[in-house]
Amino acid sequence: MAKTFLDEDRSEELRAWLDKAIAARETLLAPPLACSEVGRIIQREMGLPPEESAKLHDAVFIGVEVVAPAAFTDPWRQVRPGITFYDAEYLALAAERKATLATADRAQLEGARKAGLAARSFVPGVK
Repeated sequence: MAKTFLDEDRSEELRAWLDKAIAARETLLAPPLACSEVGRIIQREMGLPPEESAKLHDAVFIGVEVVAPAAFTDPWRQVRPGITFYDAEYLALAAERKATLATADRAQLEGARKAGLAARSFVPGVK
């Protein structure tokens, strides 16, 4: 989600992909932890006043449904060496909804591929 507002390698590609997905009215999902992650990055990287930070945070989630996996134990099924509980929550949500995981996080991408989940890479240097 941070690539939507930070200028990093492959950020433009991700923004274009999101614009197309939103225009096509595709369902975009994120686990609740994504809200905290985005807030932390905005606070750390952007240096904006609280009001502007709140507006940016809200804008990042336009068109995104924030939803937890159905059962709290689901993410634990995805935890394995190299996969944190945080990453596992993304994997559990993708598995539960049979959704494609779009990520710029190498560990999430590798975890999705190892679990046999569909994944779209925005990891720099990785297709």
